[in-house]
Amino acid sequence: MKQRRLRRLIRLSSNRFWRLLRRNRGALAATIIALILLTLVSRISVAYFLANDAPGDGIVYARLATNLLDHGTFSSDEEEPYSPTYIRMPGYPLFIAGIYYVFGHENNTAVRISQAVVDTVTCVFASMIAFAWASGIRRRRAAFWAYILVSVCPFIVIYTATILSETVATFFMAAMTLTATLAIKSPRALRSAFWWILSGLLAGTSVFIRPDAGLFAAGIGVTLVVCGLFLRRPETPPFFHRLLDVAWKGAVFSLVFLLVLTPWTVRNWRLFGSFQPLSPAHGEMPGEFVALGYDRWLRTWVDDSRFTEPMLWNLDEKRIHLDSIPDNAFDSPEEKQAVGALLDQYNYPPGTQKPKPADQDDNGDDDSDKSGDSDPDSADDNGPDQQ
Repeated sequence: MKQRRLRRLIRLSSNRFWRLLRRNRGALAATIIALILLTLVSRISVAYFLANDAPGDGIVYARLATNLLDHGTFSSDEEEPYSPTYIRMPGYPLFIAGIYYVFGHENNTAVRISQAVVDTVTCVFASMIAFAWASGIRRRRAAFWAYILVSVCPFIVIYTATILSETVATFFMAAMTLTATLAIKSPRALRSAFWWILSGLLAGTSVFIRPDAGLFAAGIGVTLVVCGLFLRRPETPPFFHRLLDVAWKGAVFSLVFLLVLTPWTVRNWRLFGSFQPLSPAHGEMPGEFVALGYDRWLRTWVDDSRFTEPMLWNLDEKRIHLDSIPDNAFDSPEEKQAVGALLDQYNYPPGTQKPKPADQDDNGDDDSDKSGDSDPDSADDNGPDQQ
């Protein structure tokens, strides 16, 4: 009985709240401003108090931005000759470079605060998208709850504290989705063309920041086809007319999208002689070795994120030890032995020596004394011929 009364009270309060917002524009404006300020403060707090410079990609992005400002080249090198590269898309380094130019070099705090503002606007865009797709009296409720859900989502806000591209990429993808929604909803051809041009610009910019943003552009294309060909309207034109309508809108969107990527593609072709509109999947330059077999092997057993950093991100930076790999990664003792031999080659390349276990070192002391060899380096080998 008490639960029914409580639910009824909540329902009545909610209905009164929505009626107040519909009738009183001042209350509506005050609610919107309060929500935006609360979102902004929460994101600035996360960006400032939970600042994280640990991700290695953040160091690369910051170095690219610094080299752009100091040397006028898109390079990840720490010293001369600052060779150009295409291992990352240029959008996010340009974003960082703009902030460094205004607020000072390596001012990552300014970058994070800027990302907090950008992410707040992303929440507003999400609300506007929900408002555009909803209908009737449900539009404001849909917009309100979309804003609340996006603003409290921890998987979005946490990236404001890092020097990573996720926050800015999400902003442009949300903006692209909003403009595409307005383009699909627009009944006039001229206005629709304007929104499709803007959508293409935003889609290309999104890919400039993160290559996987192209999936959003593809999703917009699918939405255009479905809505244009199969969505029923009060006055539905013949199928052939709908097909032509979808064709020219898709052509405008695709053409602008490709034009945005053209300068970067031409630059890579002129400098490196390769057709590279996006950054390489493995972040490699022409001629660099990529451990594709190792990557495929990881995909056969890695089922927990705790293995991602030590086994994947630390490749070429730190040693990988056989003891840190679980037994279910191997089908047989022979495979484990073979993997161990390959890891030894990786951990101790030519010119380096693999240290012996402690028990072997203890047993080898007498042997070294008998041979009269007091060189500590020779204790790690069976003989000078193996060096």
